[in-house]
Amino acid sequence: MSYSDEGDEQRIRESEVRFKRLFMDSPDACVYLDPNFHVLDINPRFTELFGYTSEEIKGKNINDVVVPNDKIDEARELNKKALEGPFCFETVRKRRDGSLIPVSLSIAPIKFKGKLLGAVGIYRDITERKRYEERLSALNFYGHSLNAAKSMKEIYNLILDALQKVLGFEYAEVMMISGNTLRVVACRGYSQPICSDLPLDGSKSGVAVEVARTGKSILVSDVRNEGDLVRVKYGVLSELAVPIKVGNKVLGVLNVESKRAAAFSEKDQELLEILASHAATAISNLKHAQNLEKYARKIKASQEKFEKLFMNNPEAAVYTDSNFRILDINPRFTELFGYTLKEIKGKHIDDVLVPKDLIKEGLMLNEKAEKGYIYYDSIRQRKDGTLIPVSISAAPIVIDGKLVGTIGIYKDISHLKKIEKELRDALEKLRVVGKLTRHDVRNKLSAVVGNVYLIKKRLADNHEALRYLEEIEGVIKQIERILNFAATYELLGVEELVYIDVEKTIQEAVSLFTDLKGVKVMNKCKGLKVLADSLLRQIFYNLIDNSLKYGKKIKKIRVYYEKTSEEQLNLIYEDDGVGIPKKEKELIFKEGYGKGTGYGLYLIRKICEGYGWTIQETGEYGKGVKFTMTIPKINIRSGKANWKFDER
Repeated sequence: MSYSDEGDEQRIRESEVRFKRLFMDSPDACVYLDPNFHVLDINPRFTELFGYTSEEIKGKNINDVVVPNDKIDEARELNKKALEGPFCFETVRKRRDGSLIPVSLSIAPIKFKGKLLGAVGIYRDITERKRYEERLSALNFYGHSLNAAKSMKEIYNLILDALQKVLGFEYAEVMMISGNTLRVVACRGYSQPICSDLPLDGSKSGVAVEVARTGKSILVSDVRNEGDLVRVKYGVLSELAVPIKVGNKVLGVLNVESKRAAAFSEKDQELLEILASHAATAISNLKHAQNLEKYARKIKASQEKFEKLFMNNPEAAVYTDSNFRILDINPRFTELFGYTLKEIKGKHIDDVLVPKDLIKEGLMLNEKAEKGYIYYDSIRQRKDGTLIPVSISAAPIVIDGKLVGTIGIYKDISHLKKIEKELRDALEKLRVVGKLTRHDVRNKLSAVVGNVYLIKKRLADNHEALRYLEEIEGVIKQIERILNFAATYELLGVEELVYIDVEKTIQEAVSLFTDLKGVKVMNKCKGLKVLADSLLRQIFYNLIDNSLKYGKKIKKIRVYYEKTSEEQLNLIYEDDGVGIPKKEKELIFKEGYGKGTGYGLYLIRKICEGYGWTIQETGEYGKGVKFTMTIPKINIRSGKANWKFDER
């Protein structure tokens, strides 16, 4: 024998020792087989797993020992594969007592210098893993059922079914957060119902409370070792609680308990967390579905309400799409214009109703209707070609910031136009009569003034009658002011409102005064134009006249504007005189109130009301007057903008 052979034998013996040690100490069941798969040796774990001793099975074919009858063919195929090389396979094997056990089988051939010496088989007990997989699969099935649930009660019952039937827990609770309270909403296994509301403000302790507050699972193997954390009941010794949460928001807690210590494992916690995740998804989806259903009901109710309002509207109504093509009309529309929906559906509203000479107006109104509400008086054409005066109101329908259509309302104002004409005719007659009357009265007053003048010339300077003659002259001046007021008042609402340059109008009002008594007028309205008439000048004239007469210490007058919002502009007149006492700020606009005729500010308010404005005195007494005229963006009568700025 050579030294080389002796060295090989030594290495082989050492290798056999190492193999024997690994074989016998392996935590998995191991069997050493000859080339015909007869048992040569087994390790202690094999005996522990299958129940056989080495003496009982040594020399027997492994298939005759641990393979169930229905797995014989499978085992023979595995033996063939084992001779080719190592492999792993999951299957079922039989214990000595006949019971079956799921195993992971790893088998590999043992060769030396190309010669097959036998094989090693390793059996790993996968009972717990299979049980875990089965429970996990069952939980996933419950997950589908939970997501199909139609109510919270059904969700709670499915959770409890899973806790008892799949996970096998003795005592189980479903707890939900309501406000700042953790409430038991469903439970199983307890001898009496649990009605427990646990505050989350820190006043009460407990595993479930802590889980609800932190959003983290807690596993207690023995409650006797946990002190105040656990609320002991019914002889409970172990407890496991996991949060039901969506994202970082905790919705509730799944809590399970047992009268056995260490009843729950980390695998139980993992499975319970999976169930809690399914529950959270189901609860979230149900609430979302309920919200959608509620929203759908609201939309349906809103649609029904809209349809009723639309169809039962006493005025002609049309519903168009975003391109102003007709989608629907109400019965009054057919009655007013003569068209049925079938005749005009899909047509552009302007092609149906707008006369040819008003096409540009129609386009302008469409552009405005896309941006907001419009009110406009115009003429529209019936099916028979006749024209009819209408008051048009239109509004956009905007959903999620996108224009989806418009609603247009047409009010027949034929009768109103007739009344307006009759009123204009009557007013014209009154204006003519008033003008003639004022002219005649002024002539008579001129005669009185002339006679008073002649009488004063003939009387001595200290004659007693002079005092009475001066009173007569004062009364005549008051009568003239009243006549001037009447002439101005007759003009209210007569003229068409047009855009007037405010700066220029103020300059015209100032020019009517021959003596401003050193008062400086600061005109800060450059570029502003407002929808008004010639009476705008009268407003500023009356205000300046009042300042000069009653301001006492006045040195300057300032007129300016400020845009308080996109929907409102303030036109402001102020002076630095004595101002108006607080108790008189509203009285000064009353008819007949004041030191003069009492018609100046009364007339100003009436003019403002005719424009659709409001006016208030907002100054501080002792520092001067401040008249604020508030002008809305849109004139409600014409639908036009109440102001604009000169682009020059």
